[in-house]
Amino acid sequence: MQFTFPARSEDGRFSVKELLGYWHEGIAFIDRCPDHAFAYVMAALLQHRAIVEGLKSAEDVAFIRKGLSVAMLPMNATAECERRILGKESK
Repeated sequence: MQFTFPARSEDGRFSVKELLGYWHEGIAFIDRCPDHAFAYVMAALLQHRAIVEGLKSAEDVAFIRKGLSVAMLPMNATAECERRILGKESK
């Protein structure tokens, strides 16, 4: 898939060439210009990628809800682990 953009943003504030340079600079750009609009976009995309990659290797868990409380219990939890997480004897 290929995207094409006009040379400048509609409001004239950003040039595509400049933004591509920022993109290739990566995290260094985010650190250098944390309040820049494109730094926000880049940080969001990098966070999304990190979350997705983390979920790929995450352990399966069961969510146990009681009232307003929610516990995350590993699917392969031992009885001892379950007691520690839930704070009581398992049934």
